[in-house]
Amino acid sequence: MALKYFTTRDWIGLLSKLPGEGAYVNVPSLRTLTGLSEKTVRQACWRLSQDGLLRPLGSGWYANSFKAPTLEEIGALLVQPCYISLDRVLSGAGATTQPCHVLTCVTTQPTAKKETPYGSIEYRSISRDLFWGFRARRTPNGLTIFEAEPEKALLDLIYLSRKTGEPIWIDIEFGFLNGARLEEYARRFPRSVQQAIEPLRQAQSPA
Repeated sequence: MALKYFTTRDWIGLLSKLPGEGAYVNVPSLRTLTGLSEKTVRQACWRLSQDGLLRPLGSGWYANSFKAPTLEEIGALLVQPCYISLDRVLSGAGATTQPCHVLTCVTTQPTAKKETPYGSIEYRSISRDLFWGFRARRTPNGLTIFEAEPEKALLDLIYLSRKTGEPIWIDIEFGFLNGARLEEYARRFPRSVQQAIEPLRQAQSPA
């Protein structure tokens, strides 16, 4: 039999004791945990958001304020399938020293931008034929996210920049990339992307 209500104290007790994966909750998961009706849980989510105990992320998801959500986890959660790519990956690999203010994910879904309490996320659309070259990574909260290989991140950057006519504005340190892997991966992209690599290498090399 479904419970009739949860007090704020009950919610605090529940949310604070969830494991790392409980950094993100939605109505179905909270219904399972509490036995409350959908209407009651939705009302509770609104109230808990007003109190700052939950933080709305979009797509029906909430961040648990008792945990430590990360923007990378949120990016993987809100749009699926997707993987982290472009400047965030290149920065993490040491292949660029320029700061990254927006998390960019590559997806087969339409291009979109989402603003969250933890930062901005851009989703760049790519064809299914080019949706590869990423690896799984386990986060401290126990979630699995997908992240491009640095060489694939550079090729994604070139490919998507050429599609939109945008210049490649970040510096690239090719010494931090695997040359053989970059060449292998580049052969799976349109020839225009392959041809853009060497001029980019020369442009970013010291005089």
